[in-house]
Amino acid sequence: MKIAVVGGGLFGCTAAFILQQNGHEVHLYEKNGAIFGAASGINQYRLHKGYHYPRSNETVRECLQGLAAFKRYFGESVIGGVERYYAIAAKGSQTSKAKYLSFLDANGLPYKIEKPMCKELDLFVRVEEERVCPSQLRNICAKKMALAGVEIFLNAPAYKDMRDDYDQIVVSGYAGNNDILKTLGCSIKKYQYEVCEKPVIALNRISEWFRDFSLVVMDGNFCSVDPLGHTGWHVMGHVEHAIHSRNVGYAPEVPARLKKYLDQGRIHKPIGSRYQKMKKASKKYMPFLDEALYQGSMFTTRVVLPRKDKTDERPTIVERIDDKVIKIFSGKLGTAVEAAHTTLALVQTNRRTECRPAAPAASPNGRTTKTCKSPLEVQPNYARLAKQASAAKAPRP
Repeated sequence: MKIAVVGGGLFGCTAAFILQQNGHEVHLYEKNGAIFGAASGINQYRLHKGYHYPRSNETVRECLQGLAAFKRYFGESVIGGVERYYAIAAKGSQTSKAKYLSFLDANGLPYKIEKPMCKELDLFVRVEEERVCPSQLRNICAKKMALAGVEIFLNAPAYKDMRDDYDQIVVSGYAGNNDILKTLGCSIKKYQYEVCEKPVIALNRISEWFRDFSLVVMDGNFCSVDPLGHTGWHVMGHVEHAIHSRNVGYAPEVPARLKKYLDQGRIHKPIGSRYQKMKKASKKYMPFLDEALYQGSMFTTRVVLPRKDKTDERPTIVERIDDKVIKIFSGKLGTAVEAAHTTLALVQTNRRTECRPAAPAASPNGRTTKTCKSPLEVQPNYARLAKQASAAKAPRP
């Protein structure tokens, strides 16, 4: 089949080269001047195993199920040896110390309890969780698409007559999915859009130990710091203060003052930055932030399902919209390969259904295929999946 994939982020690129490897002629369309220009290049860069989602076992399942496949395809971008910690705040957390430990045990997620770095933390655990280097991940995607023979069109958004030119269209535009679907004449859905700031800071002048240090304080309006690839810098996050705008609707509402910064990489001195507010709110959990050096901020749009605050779930959903169009709603980056396999299965069966990422549809060389399973057919053993994910060691870049 002749297939158009619209969207040049991780999920779109992965779907493009896997479809091409399995005998289809694939053209990738990206509206910007480069792939990975938006949320795929601006996030916290965690390769989640589920530690971050104590209120959503479904998100844990998806994270664990996708990890082994992700490492097979993108192992060179995976960075191990991270000093990764998760903490429960002493006050204001939606998940207590006891409940969090019970959650880890129930899902087979390994951990080691450490002494908290300050009195504001009730629990401090070291965990086995890796991260990715965004530049290496982008380069691997570009190389795999080139080797497979995917034709890439940059500065090229979806167009109305695309239906006439292609047998199938895969929509993977993340925050732009509804715009693409409208262009194609498809129905659209409401989502929750969040315009986020990601401050970049330098910590390693305090101590070289901080170079690979990561800490997430949970579970509520708290904070995080994560290493930024191999730069030696870190990216800050804050559940409340990092979000400049939030709306539920058909498109993001971007404040006028931030439009020029959105998806433009690191901005050295952005007007209206909330870095100081984030730093002030986070210091009581992370005293070392007093010595942090601000390096600028990145801005992007995050998209989640609306009205999911109770569970905080972050699913990846692949669904057929009509006989021509398939939509990928992307969740955590570790599920990208599974989403591509599900997309391949829908293309090959051309069935009108919705399914979450399931068993791999093809090996990295594209030789074997399987049909997609529905969520009800998959009964995962969480402990087994966690053990498999830990065992799938990736080479250090």
